[in-house]
Amino acid sequence: MPTDNIIATWVRNLSFLIIDTYYPQVLTEFYSRLGERVNRMSYSQIKRELLNLRFGTSDYYSRNLRKLGHEAEEVIINDERFFRGSIIPNKYVGVVPAVLVNSVNQWNMFKQVERLVVSRKPDVLYVQNISLLWESNLRKLKRHCRLIVGQIAAPLPPRIFLEGYDLILTSLPHFVSRINNLGVNSEYLKIGFEVSLLNEFKPTERKYDVVFIGGFTPHHSSGNEVLEEVSKRIKIDYWGYGTEHLNPRSEIIKSYHGPSWGRNMYKILNQAKICVNRHIDIADGYANNMRLYEATGMGALLVTDNKMNITELFAPGKEIIVYDNSADLVSKIEYYLRHPREREKIAAAGQRRTLKDHNYEVRMREMTAIVKKYL
Repeated sequence: MPTDNIIATWVRNLSFLIIDTYYPQVLTEFYSRLGERVNRMSYSQIKRELLNLRFGTSDYYSRNLRKLGHEAEEVIINDERFFRGSIIPNKYVGVVPAVLVNSVNQWNMFKQVERLVVSRKPDVLYVQNISLLWESNLRKLKRHCRLIVGQIAAPLPPRIFLEGYDLILTSLPHFVSRINNLGVNSEYLKIGFEVSLLNEFKPTERKYDVVFIGGFTPHHSSGNEVLEEVSKRIKIDYWGYGTEHLNPRSEIIKSYHGPSWGRNMYKILNQAKICVNRHIDIADGYANNMRLYEATGMGALLVTDNKMNITELFAPGKEIIVYDNSADLVSKIEYYLRHPREREKIAAAGQRRTLKDHNYEVRMREMTAIVKKYL
């Protein structure tokens, strides 16, 4: 093979080790459902079922990277079965002091990541939770891989969690300059939707008029205020986390159905006529979150807060609907509930846009193009 072709192949085909974490509640519920059956399963079987929850980005990175000719694997690093007992199980949280739990688990997670990186020597170590590893941890890992990439779409952690990365990708455009100003390379990468989900969720009756799925923490305070006002006028079915931060007399709580992750979340979106979305406070004037793509991908009409970059993602009024305040949101919801043909036409256009431009194969092409600049 000519030298130029060898070099081209070496640059094109990369190996990725993707480190992810799941919410403790998700893992606890998962193992509770498995029950005694878990003791008769290999870890590869457990992992397959865990990824099949479709929580977060599931295996969407690895399956689409492999589709593009790369080697890739996700590891759920805070899964106690993966640790073979070295992690303090979730059932002891609240019994063992939290500081001890966090310290022991942080160290054990690093040792597991180190074991994987040393044995596999990936070209790219991709960390979905940048608060997982300290700068000193990353320095040790760098000896065994070519590039360490982090991802963030949440409030920035202390600088010590950023400095060890060769590159940090973010779906928040204004975070790029903030991270660069700390002396760390950063680039913009949007979130996406996994097209194959439509093979798992067939079209069905859209029995929910209006849904909202998301967080109600202090980080979402501005959006929570809008939802509280709207819920005085319109019934919205709510699912999510963080309701302990709401007033017990909250309008949201009156129509709250509990947490919803992964498959259950997609099932709800598949049954919704309208999905209301709003962004975390740190998003400032930018649209970035997963619900933009999950709601449109599942064919619901997305009604989202108006952001300065929204037209880069969708065409308002044609593919999605945007609102400026609580009164505007009420007006838009009422209008599109009264006009089903118009609602369905816009929802279908939004779905086509997501399936074409915002799928994870497109995102992985974009991500690898960025990564190659730093190798």
